[in-house]
Amino acid sequence: MNIRKTLLSGILASSMAIGGAAAFAQDATPETGSDTGEASATPVAEITSLEGVAIHDAAGIEVATVDVWEDEEDGGVWFSVSAVGEANLAEGKYGVHIHETGVCDADADPAFDTAGSHFDPTMEDHGDINADPSHAGDLGNLEVDAEGNFEHEVLAEKLTMSSAEPNTLADEDGSAIIIHSGEDDLETQPSGDAGERWACAVIFPPTDVGATPEATDEETPDATPMN
Repeated sequence: MNIRKTLLSGILASSMAIGGAAAFAQDATPETGSDTGEASATPVAEITSLEGVAIHDAAGIEVATVDVWEDEEDGGVWFSVSAVGEANLAEGKYGVHIHETGVCDADADPAFDTAGSHFDPTMEDHGDINADPSHAGDLGNLEVDAEGNFEHEVLAEKLTMSSAEPNTLADEDGSAIIIHSGEDDLETQPSGDAGERWACAVIFPPTDVGATPEATDEETPDATPMN
């Protein structure tokens, strides 16, 4: 049974997605400071779900979509990754991870290096999803069938979409989801020996662009040791 269909309908009213990534909405009526009469900072709407975020490979082809939503009862974040279009992967297992920066530059060297390392706010070793230890962004392996289809639905218990928490996907430099070109062995450090970054999507874009290594035509950030 697809858990997303049961849970997502009650959450979507509070969510928004623009161009396959998250965008923050402002309250229509700014509050006014009681002492000075000046307008205070406008509250930011929390995003609790995203639907149909496009995942592209390095050639710019949409190969999958991902739905993301907060589990409001038990905590954690659900991810439902589904194949799109013709078969692009051979039958087998492929590592899926949340990465620490919401920038997916296919022209970087290597591709999508701008997404940084695995999302790991607690500085743990790499492992299986929700294992102890494991990165908060470890999402295990998706399984591709003989026809090239896949649907990978998992609950990442160590993540949140609440911007106030240290393990949030919505931090200043954002977050991205990456499908790798090989199977994650779930134990090799620091990233499971899962191969190259095959496809990428921004979950949350950076909110502090000055602190983010955004891609440019002239240069890309130095390669990181983690894949």
